[in-house]
Amino acid sequence: MRFGLIGYGAWGRHHAAAIEKVPGASVVAIACRTEASAADARRDFPRAVVYLDYRQLLERADVDAVDVVVPNDLHVEIGVAALEHGKDVLLEVTERRPSSPGTRPGSESSSAWRPSARFARGARSRSGEHGILQAHH
Repeated sequence: MRFGLIGYGAWGRHHAAAIEKVPGASVVAIACRTEASAADARRDFPRAVVYLDYRQLLERADVDAVDVVVPNDLHVEIGVAALEHGKDVLLEVTERRPSSPGTRPGSESSSAWRPSARFARGARSRSGEHGILQAHH
């Protein structure tokens, strides 16, 4: 599976490294917020194409799934855009902060997430390891 990673801060780097460890998975594109993080991504993953605009990443036909590793308030905007481009979406859903109705991925009132049903929620366990908790297919 070919992943596009959106967000290359501290957590994005962990996600990218974890993806590369999975047999059959690879990071083929990374979208960064700043030139500094883009330079880091190019250094760490020289085979991946690096963008400063996540929308360019979503246009790629060779990206099967998108791992969204950005601040929570951007999850819906980016996640919905990825789904609209036919991508599978992986993102963490934090339970610490309540979201307004219709904006939390996977919530009953969020119709934007339901049409394609290509959404997986991930979260950290108590040990800090990442794993998929629930997938909607």
